[in-house]
Amino acid sequence: MKNVFWKILVLLFVVIACFQFNVLISDSPEVSRQNARDEIRERVRVERLNESELQKKNRVIEENKKKIEIDKLYSKNKTRNWFDGATLHKSSVSNWRTATYRDKLATCGDWMAVVDNKISMEELKDRAEKLLICIDEAVAMDEYGQEISGNLQSVDIATGCITLLRY
Repeated sequence: MKNVFWKILVLLFVVIACFQFNVLISDSPEVSRQNARDEIRERVRVERLNESELQKKNRVIEENKKKIEIDKLYSKNKTRNWFDGATLHKSSVSNWRTATYRDKLATCGDWMAVVDNKISMEELKDRAEKLLICIDEAVAMDEYGQEISGNLQSVDIATGCITLLRY
């Protein structure tokens, strides 16, 4: 009987020691370091996703800037004014996407002239170019990479962009 008692007592001490050891390990700096590493990895993953979205938006902006520069060079050689030929005032989004840059710029110039007709032509053209970029980005694609419906009117998007640009 004495042997059984001592064996049970030793077993009880071993169980208590194992429990204490597990408690000490879970509070150890190594476990905290691992948790910190996991949190940092998750933050880096989220930041990389955000960076890829920013890169897509920046690519669209750069493409639009290139179009603007090409149009500036083109308009210097033409006698037609940049604000002539606006036909997209009541067009759908699908028509806006397929329209020429000059037509878009002229239409944006008309809209911006309605908003503020006391500014210079250079300022009007600058605002029209910014509005054009905003509308092009808005109608390009949604967050899932799908084109926005063509039933929406471009004037509705222009109104939202003018509000966002605070003109």
